[in-house]
Amino acid sequence: MNKIKNKFIINNFIFFIILFIWIIMLSWAVKPSNEDLHNIGGIYSEKQNLDVIYIGGSSCSVYFAPLQAWENYGIISYDYGCKSIQVESYKTMIKEILKKHSNISLRQYSSEKTLLNR
Repeated sequence: MNKIKNKFIINNFIFFIILFIWIIMLSWAVKPSNEDLHNIGGIYSEKQNLDVIYIGGSSCSVYFAPLQAWENYGIISYDYGCKSIQVESYKTMIKEILKKHSNISLRQYSSEKTLLNR
């Protein structure tokens, strides 16, 4: 009886160790990459004054290319966009930017007018 109980405990222990390792490997494999962290890190590590910081949703990454702006026009810029961001977060994002880059002047650009005139 005691041998059977010990074997049961050891088998359960091995099963849970294997299950735990499998869950960790699976969660690491399906973890989404977060490019947004690289953009934010670049803003904080930049020692030069920035000319433009483009704030917004995922459209920042799609419609704005900071490297092309620098190569073609010499504009030092970053896109500070995050996927699925809520409008309420913009105020916090601006405060964070102004902590490091206080020389930035704030301007709002919107495509609402062009969208409404279609």
